[in-house]
Amino acid sequence: MKIRNRTSYMTTLPEGVAPKSALSRMAKWLYIVFILTLVGYLVYLGGTRVLTINARGIVEIDHISISSSRGGMITDIPVIAGQPVVAGDSLVTLEPSRRCRDMFDVRGDKLQFQIQMSKTKLDGLLAELQAAKSSMVDEGIRRALEVERDYMRKNKKLRANSSALLLKIGKRKQEIKVQQRQLVKHKNQLADRELDEVCKSETVTSPISGTVLSLRKHRHEIVARGDTLLRLMPDNAIVYVDAFLDSEDMKHVGKEMVLDVEFPDGKTTQGVVESIKSAAQEGLTHNWSGYSPSPGNIIVRLTPRDSESKSLWMRYLRMEVKVKGRKQ
Repeated sequence: MKIRNRTSYMTTLPEGVAPKSALSRMAKWLYIVFILTLVGYLVYLGGTRVLTINARGIVEIDHISISSSRGGMITDIPVIAGQPVVAGDSLVTLEPSRRCRDMFDVRGDKLQFQIQMSKTKLDGLLAELQAAKSSMVDEGIRRALEVERDYMRKNKKLRANSSALLLKIGKRKQEIKVQQRQLVKHKNQLADRELDEVCKSETVTSPISGTVLSLRKHRHEIVARGDTLLRLMPDNAIVYVDAFLDSEDMKHVGKEMVLDVEFPDGKTTQGVVESIKSAAQEGLTHNWSGYSPSPGNIIVRLTPRDSESKSLWMRYLRMEVKVKGRKQ
């Protein structure tokens, strides 16, 4: 059997250029653009972190907290948030707690209860007397009709019962008069009695002229001594932003430096650095509703750069903002 080997030939002649489609060229350029965009974005992020300040802050305003010097129940709050007040205006009225009622006060309640019970018993005796009178039969009619003697004996018994009822009614009326005189005497003694300060009603008045910023308590709530009832904003109060920075940014911030303040809706104004303070510990804690504390132990206080910025900041009180600027 003959086996034939196939011979292979090698050549150095040019093989030509592969055909190029428009799709492949587009994919190549898209890849290049993507790589350049990614590199540019990374360079931008690095430059931003190195050259700019980015912090979080909260818009605040000068205010005073109004509290009660004694505990009790709030019976009246004649003001609402946003209402202007002048010094001396009534803000909150509180009634003393029940612990102020001693045995002397309870005695008056007991007398009133006894009088009411005596009146109830008197009404029962009067009703019983009326029933006895309606059950009695006229003796003259009975004799004229020659009715049997049983009716006569029954009438005698009813008259005897009526007499006893009249005695009880008279005694009960006298008892009610005595109790009423005791109650009047007790009320007079109570009016002349000097109460403890903690047992008196308290009316909290405004110490300044300004505007009610917010109500912290409401009507019929029980409050303890020292609890904040409401917050007052004085006239011509200063609005500001407290920004919380990392300690590394401290050397890049100085007084009179202008920083951008960006609000949640995207509006941006400018603020001027008024003061720089250091906190005792990192992670400042604020109890504002909807505000999560940001880490940082440097507090930078900003004031509005102009009147337009001030009026805008007043609309965003207690809101979280972003503070940005170039490092010095």
